Amino acid sequence: MDRNWMSANRLSAEYSEAWVRTNISLRDITWPKVSQDLKNQLWEHIKVAFDVPDTDKRMTIAKGGDRWKDWKSTLTEEWREFVDSRLSPEFGVNRKRAQESRACNLYPHRTGRGGVRMIQEQMEKEVGHQITEFDRSEIWKRSRTKSNGEVEGPTAEVVKRIQNIALNRSGAIPIPPK
Repeated sequence: MDRNWMSANRLSAEYSEAWVRTNISLRDITWPKVSQDLKNQLWEHIKVAFDVPDTDKRMTIAKGGDRWKDWKSTLTEEWREFVDSRLSPEFGVNRKRAQESRACNLYPHRTGRGGVRMIQEQMEKEVGHQITEFDRSEIWKRSRTKSNGEVEGPTAEVVKRIQNIALNRSGAIPIPPK
């Protein structure tokens, strides 16, 4: 057989596998239940990416189904391994240690997955231009403030101290402690 054909065939199989994993829901239990529209989209993507004759459409779609089924069975095996790892005594020890460490955090942030970078982008959006040097105290306050503007617990005391220091530097009258 021609080596170029074999490598193109292997590439199209890998492409097909990646496409079905990305675009076809796991809720579709079997390949026949996957909509014909999605199967046609798979064919169109394969046809554009590789020089495949129209006579191979049925076989290409069937191979896509095989790849999808193989991937789903791999997921099942990986899920079992994941569950087993979470039920292991070692994981229990690590989890307990992480919980204890988290409990020691007096001033938890509320940035979610966005982190400090998201806060910096919000600050730049507010002023309307790029900021070259950020005020760390402002970032600290914003990262610990709820979306409704509320600050809770010991964090509120630290925020007031930060505000007093900022007011002292500017020459304004500080906020009296409660």
